[in-house]
Amino acid sequence: MKHPKHLFDTLRPVTPEDYAEINTWLKARGASGLRPDLVPPQGFIAPGVACGFMITTNTGVGILEHFVTNPEAPKALRSQALERIAEMLINAGQITGMKMFLALTGSDRVKQLCTLNGFSPLPKMEVWVRGS
Repeated sequence: MKHPKHLFDTLRPVTPEDYAEINTWLKARGASGLRPDLVPPQGFIAPGVACGFMITTNTGVGILEHFVTNPEAPKALRSQALERIAEMLINAGQITGMKMFLALTGSDRVKQLCTLNGFSPLPKMEVWVRGS
């Protein structure tokens, strides 16, 4: 796939038609694919480059999640896309009344995005999961 020259011209909301492309990125990174029944409806994609999503709640809290990049895209372009996608998710959340944002990650790059956007870590927290 050809990578865009002007990243900001290609950023748009994720649609179900994008899941196949996103799944190829995940599989290339050794991760399992997206389950359509678990994908948050709020997400942005730079086709061929990167995507990210926000889980919305009814409490004014948004959770930034599912950031993934195309490992074949240039590193600088992936970085630029992630920064812009995180910014767009936060802005979209604020427009809808979100007052607090959380991010769940083990990725150093996503931790950098969080720092750039004014997040701070919660020490000694664990994530517990039930269900599949």
